[in-house]
This record gives sequence, C-alpha cells and structure tokens, in this order.
Amino acid sequence: MSDRRAYSVLFVTDNGINESLPITELSACLQKKGFATRLLIERGDRHFLRTIEQVGADVLILPGDATGQRWAAGMARTLRAHFTQPLVLVGTQVTMAPGFLTQAGAESACRGECEEALPELLDRLRDGVDWRELPNIAYRQNGGVAVNPFRPLIQNLDALPLPDRAIYYRYKYVRDFSTKRVAGGRGCPNRCAYCYNSALQDRYRETGGRYTRRKSPARVIAEIRDLARLAPIGALYFIDDLFTHDEDWIERFGAAYRQAFRYPFSVNATVGSLTERTVSALAAAGCYGLQIGVETGNEKHRREVLNKSVSNREIADVAAMIHRAGMEVISYNMTATPGDTEENVIETIRLNREIGGDRIRATYAYPIAGTRMAELAVETGWMSAERMAAFADANAPEIPRLKVFDRHRALQRRLVRLSRLFTLFAHVRLPLGWLPTLARLPLDPLYAMIDVLVGIVEMKRIFRITWRSGFRLYASTGGPARKTKNTNNFIP
Repeated sequence: MSDRRAYSVLFVTDNGINESLPITELSACLQKKGFATRLLIERGDRHFLRTIEQVGADVLILPGDATGQRWAAGMARTLRAHFTQPLVLVGTQVTMAPGFLTQAGAESACRGECEEALPELLDRLRDGVDWRELPNIAYRQNGGVAVNPFRPLIQNLDALPLPDRAIYYRYKYVRDFSTKRVAGGRGCPNRCAYCYNSALQDRYRETGGRYTRRKSPARVIAEIRDLARLAPIGALYFIDDLFTHDEDWIERFGAAYRQAFRYPFSVNATVGSLTERTVSALAAAGCYGLQIGVETGNEKHRREVLNKSVSNREIADVAAMIHRAGMEVISYNMTATPGDTEENVIETIRLNREIGGDRIRATYAYPIAGTRMAELAVETGWMSAERMAAFADANAPEIPRLKVFDRHRALQRRLVRLSRLFTLFAHVRLPLGWLPTLARLPLDPLYAMIDVLVGIVEMKRIFRITWRSGFRLYASTGGPARKTKNTNNFIP
C-alpha cells in the first residue's frame, strides 16, 4: 500500500472573489490526516486544464455553492471529459439538492459538514475499499442518486486545526486583498425563508447536538494571529451568518480582541439580536459596521414571505442605537421576492433613507432549492415548478440575469430596473416619485452600468477594501458580478 502522503487532493474553484473559509478548514483537516492538498482557481491560471494535468492529483474536489451551480455543473462536465480521477462535489448546492450530481455528471458528493466525512471517503478511495455506506455521502446509482444520512455536527470547533490559508495565498492577488474573512462559529438560529439555514436545521435535527456553535474567543484570536503571519490585514469581516446571538460571548471576544488587535472589523447581525450591551461591546472592540437585514420596507411582506418578524420601528430603533455607538449601519435588502411589488421596493428605499443607512446593498431574490421561499415561489405562481427544478439542476442563468417569473414579465422587468437603481436612490435624495416612470423606461444598459458602478463603490465602503487591492482582485477574477457565492460558514 502506498504512503498516504502520496495521495493528493486538488480543489478546483471559480475565482478569487469567492474565497471560501470552509475550504481552508477542510484543507487543514485533510493535511492533518496526511493528505496533500492544493487549490487551483480557474480564473487565476491561463493554462487551467494543462495545470491540472501537471499537478496530477489523485482526487479532484469541486465546490458548488447555491448561486453558482451553473459554473459548477459546467466545470464538472469539463473535468470529467478530460480527467479520469475520482471527482467529488461539495457545497451548498449538492447539500440542498443532491440530484445536482446527475446534472453535473460527477460520481459522488460529500454533503454538509465534511471535515470527518471527506477524509474517510478519501481513505477508502485510496485503499480501493467500498465507500458507499459512509454518512454525508451521496452517489449516483441506477440512473438516480442515493443519499446517505448526515453524521452529527462537530460540536467542539476548537478541536479543528487552524485553517489552511496558504492554499489560497499562493495567488498573490488573493493574499494581498486588504480585507480578510474570519469565522467565529458555525450555523444560525434564525429561520429566514430565503436562507438554507432553516432547511439545514431540519436536516440535522435527527443527528442531535447544537446547530449553532461557537469557537472560543481564544481560538478566534489564534486564527487571526496565524492569518496575520501569512498576509497583510487592512480590515476583517466576520462571515458568520449571525455573529451577535450570544451577549456573553461577544463581551468576552470583544475584550480579548481589543487587547490583541487594532484591525477594524464588521459583522453580520440581526435587528432582534442586538442590545445596548452587545452594540457597546462591539464598538469598544473596534467594530466599525453592523450588517443588518432590512430586506423590505413592507412589514407584512417581511413577516409572511421572509419569516422575519421585526417592525420598521424596531429597525429604526436599532439603527439609531448603532449610530449612537459610533458605528455604521450596513443595510441588506432584497427585491423580487414572491409577491413583491414596485410599491414595496420604493417603500424599502424610503425606509433605508429614514434609518440613515450608511452602506446599502440590494440583491435580486434567488430562490435556493430546499428553502421556504423556493416553495412559496412555486405556490404563488411566481415561478413554475419546472423552472424551479431547472434551478436545482443547474440549467438556470446566473445572477444578475436571473429570470424568476413565469407570469407578469412586464413586472419582472420593472423590478429588475428598480433593483439596479435601489442603492443610488437610497443614498441620493432624488424624488422617489420618479421611480415608477424610470421603471417603465427601457434603459436597461444604463441602469446596469449604474448598478455596477455604484455597487463597486458600495462594496469598497462596506468592507473597507482599498482601491489598489480591489482592482487587482477584480482584474484577476472578472469583477464583482462574478461574486455569486451565497456563503455558508461551514459548507464550502
């Protein structure tokens, strides 16, 4: 039997903007088990297929996220056409929709949390031992897909090795990107209709244990120290789906962080999770911005379609609390959700003005397979069952060219235009009465250009990205429009 260290793994990814912390953690676990790992970025290598051939890895691993499945399916077919090594899919798409394996043409997938399952799979592939009964594994069988149960989630995150950041930093433009990502834990306790966290909570309920887990503050500090050893840091962004659900942890983390570092950072929060105590602790630690989901200005739509039971008054009060602490309100909004209207979008822009949103992002709704919003899209006729199946099978176009309607095409065009004008009108106090007329004018190339230009500036301001590192990264990856990742903080 050959030495396990000779057994090598190659992660194949789309571009540097979609740097995945779960891949760095997975690589570290594989290395700890004795496997050699490397990552190849398609957009970072002119001779991509030739390089894969030269690397000569024993196994190819392809991440496919829930908004990038078209790329993943196409790349899987390309890899299968050129190489004979085992091809393993990981990521949110195959976790939420295992049938994606058939469309992608891959043989197997590791679903959900993979730090334990993937090394076991690779062990068996190397040794020629049957692997089909392993938990977390899905595989093609008799024209369909067999799906094994999930194993329990890892409860002690501190026991994992430090993330393998070097796997990405062989690309200098990624290493030098001024804002770095860090994760303080995994999971989210909320059940927003548009997010796969609620669906994953249901899938993992039978395994027992906590779905939302934290690393210790000391462990997070150790990760940042290791990151600083490898690359320059201008600012940090904590990618946790929800960073602010534990007041005691926030206070302990804030004290440790303030003592160790001076890097400005931002975090994801929710209106319902923020208190004066939490906000004060984050401000004292050096947090410059809290990212909160406003989503829509219509309370009924927010409650019944998005399953977020907070009022506009509560949003305004929390925004004022953040401002009093000297931090920025970073507002996230969503348009074209099932049953959305032009009036809702304009109402949402008005609410962003009223709360004084410092940084504003508006995204066009994407119905992720397996979520409640995807079900609602079909139930309400917002999207046909056939088109939803095409989404799960990776036949749909990528954002922002998404076509989610099967009825009301004229409404769809107007909502797309309003989405592209959203951030501009939220910041610049142009008359909102102009918007219904602008939504009807066929000036789509102009609106698209406005959306891209304003979006670049806003992304820079939200994440404290320097112009130099931002331009270098975007020049290497094709620009911010290629950032299709709907990040989950424990699934690649």
